[in-house]
Amino acid sequence: MTLIKDTTTGALKISGALGIDAADSLREALLDGFLHQPEVTADLSEVNACDAAAMQVLQAGHRDAASFGKAFRITAVSPCLVETAAALGLSIDGTTVAANEGHSDAA
Repeated sequence: MTLIKDTTTGALKISGALGIDAADSLREALLDGFLHQPEVTADLSEVNACDAAAMQVLQAGHRDAASFGKAFRITAVSPCLVETAAALGLSIDGTTVAANEGHSDAA
């Protein structure tokens, strides 16, 4: 994963593989942004792989932003993020990563 932070605007540009190895770095970048910026945005258009751990970090990012009284927006997503979200029963858009309505986990 490559992560570029704009400390002036709170914008994150993330590219490469978002996997379990990158999850901690992603979470730290988000939390740092929430501490120092009124809004954090994430451009994920160049992410070429994503797993459940990274998707959980993105989902938690929305909760964390709210707890800090800040905003978190995903400004662009790659097809692999949409596919991973769907496989996990989630949807991803510019405002949130959320459970799809009517999704049931088959056991």
